[in-house]
Amino acid sequence: MLAWLATTIIEVLIVISFALLCSLMLKNSFSAIFSAIGFYTLSRLMGMFVMAINFGDDVDLEKSRESLGLGLKILSVIFPRLDLFSQSSWAVYGLGDNSFLQIIFIQSIIYLPLMIFMVFHDFKKKQF
Repeated sequence: MLAWLATTIIEVLIVISFALLCSLMLKNSFSAIFSAIGFYTLSRLMGMFVMAINFGDDVDLEKSRESLGLGLKILSVIFPRLDLFSQSSWAVYGLGDNSFLQIIFIQSIIYLPLMIFMVFHDFKKKQF
């Protein structure tokens, strides 16, 4: 239960820092809102996208699947894997496998300071 709570808090902090970054960087509030929603949606579905790379046995689509798979793998490196954070099975059944926690905390150590630094840097450059 403690791991679920910690990863939920970290996930919320990542999303809040990205939403704050979008609100400071983009001039239009409409585009800032939809950028934050798009970031959260892509980050939450990234595991499904990476898993879908290996589906299908059609030989005709092999070349396009390889290029699409490469693009998705590059995109999954850029975006955090929020699908690994706060899994509901942890709250119900407990934490069975600890392998996800290492990935979660490494991503947290990378993304949170990076986005907070970007927010402060952009805020310092703004002239109100």
